[in-house]
Amino acid sequence: MKRIIGYTRVSSSSPEQLHALEQHKARLKAAGCTEIYWDIASRSKHDRKGLNNVLGQIERGECHEAIFIRVDRMTDSPMVLERAIIICLNSGIPIKGLDDAIDFTTVGGRLHARILCNLARAEVERLSERVKHGHQHHRDRNAAYFPVFGYVKVGDGLQLDTAPFLCLLDGEQEMSKAAIGRDLITIFLECRSLRRSLRSFNEKYGIKTHVNPGKGNKQPRGKLHFGASGFVSWLNNPILRGHTAYGRSHQQRQKHKQGWDIRYETHPEHRLLMDEEYRQIEEILDWNSQRGGYGFKAETVHPLSGLVYCGECRGDTVCISYRLRTNPKQKFYSYQCNNYRRTRSCTQKPAVREDAIEPLLIDALLARSEAIATLAAVPDQLTETPELQALRAELQYYQAAPGARAGAIVAELQNQIEALKTQQSSTTHQHTANRELLVQCFSDRATWEHLMSAEEKRDVYKALVEKVVIKDGQVQSVSLKV
Repeated sequence: MKRIIGYTRVSSSSPEQLHALEQHKARLKAAGCTEIYWDIASRSKHDRKGLNNVLGQIERGECHEAIFIRVDRMTDSPMVLERAIIICLNSGIPIKGLDDAIDFTTVGGRLHARILCNLARAEVERLSERVKHGHQHHRDRNAAYFPVFGYVKVGDGLQLDTAPFLCLLDGEQEMSKAAIGRDLITIFLECRSLRRSLRSFNEKYGIKTHVNPGKGNKQPRGKLHFGASGFVSWLNNPILRGHTAYGRSHQQRQKHKQGWDIRYETHPEHRLLMDEEYRQIEEILDWNSQRGGYGFKAETVHPLSGLVYCGECRGDTVCISYRLRTNPKQKFYSYQCNNYRRTRSCTQKPAVREDAIEPLLIDALLARSEAIATLAAVPDQLTETPELQALRAELQYYQAAPGARAGAIVAELQNQIEALKTQQSSTTHQHTANRELLVQCFSDRATWEHLMSAEEKRDVYKALVEKVVIKDGQVQSVSLKV
């Protein structure tokens, strides 16, 4: 029996594409194919299981003939097409196109196939250009794409979604998506942990994270649900702070913040998150990612945890708790190089007690507080950086230049200047807030040592202390952020 194999391809598993796939298979069967192979993939993808299987059988001489629907259903890559032509000529097994009436065994057939392949490639490139131009036109107007939770798209802009969304049984309180989003931010600032915040949020709003017990990670249907990664992405979205950002798709969401194209103050009257709150959120997220989480029992975390480093290997340290036989009721803490404790890859065995670290740290903060207090009467001067001055000079040059291209450059430069001004203002504000916190907390040593709780001390240390370096059983240096 003559063995004829057929091949086709569709781009996606949408109902329309799957319906087209069934039509292709029916046509190939009507053309005499005894076996049919197919792929659900882009034609630009070279490594396809179905296509590789067909070409492999032809190369091994395991069939008498191969038929494909048309060239663009096989490939738009000249490299893949030439490979198929060479396999056809070397094996002597004809490869034919059903719609295009192409036969790879003839010169005219190969020429026709190459022309159609190049046309298919040009069509893909033209489509890509149209999409890019469309995206650029969208960005030139600072238009929004999709609203995040808590917002609704009105025209090209975004506004807070204040329409009633649900009613809490407790107190019969009617809530909008904007109000729920604001509540979620408040819960995170209180819990200071992603999972604790989501657990508290789910309990408050009656959200079950599993459909049935023991069914794995099935998620509930509906829009009111956050996972840990989605929650982080939502908190970091500039839309919540009144801005619009482009270039946040897929892995760029968190790993490449510096590459985001942010258009500032596009909807400042519809902020869900203030800048000062976002700085707190950033600090919490960074701290948790570096230290392995905030911890479910905050009181068990020592105030200096995460701030002490080894002076030999520059690695972090581990906080060790212990009790003395002479005083078993009181818990003491010491810090030891984590690399020595785990793998002995560092030579710094001696641990340093916290009561030998904290007094030196307090002395440094008190000295810095006194120095700042004497300069408090002198207001900070917000001077422009050389980078900002260079951008302003470039902007002035292009503003005087004629032509439409200069206008596009002017818009881009203005956006860069606004971004730098926002960053500089944020940094200055944070520095001023840290100085005020330092003066407030360390105006009196006794107040700090005896009236501040461990949790309050931890938050202040995180805001004011860069790191404490220990070596040879003693404190080597103390670095402050102020």
